Amino acid sequence: MNREIILKLEQELTSAERASDAKKLELLLADDFIGVTNAGKRVDKSEFIANVCRSDFTFVDLTIEDITINIFGNIATVIGRSIFNVKIGDKIHNGSAQFIDVWRQLSSSCLLLVSSVTPEKQ
Repeated sequence: MNREIILKLEQELTSAERASDAKKLELLLADDFIGVTNAGKRVDKSEFIANVCRSDFTFVDLTIEDITINIFGNIATVIGRSIFNVKIGDKIHNGSAQFIDVWRQLSSSCLLLVSSVTPEKQ
């Protein structure tokens, strides 16, 4: 595990969210994944994927920036900022949020254990 691998995984995660790619999200998230949404709701893996891939929700754009990666043995923490435009129903919403992700390296792969999102005040 190194910073380049974790950054690549974050980019894959962002791409999967942007594309509503449930299969890719299944591969990236640990079975015991716990997330905290920007609304403050705790979700498990299946709820997270369902939220991202629901039919009335589409990322028009999603980017990440200001990434800080720390590695502690087989655990990596990522703190960053996401900027997004989402279409919910017929309305476009723009915003940004701070996020914290925790990745765990297994024998041959890394999986996302925790993701917490805090919206920035607009």
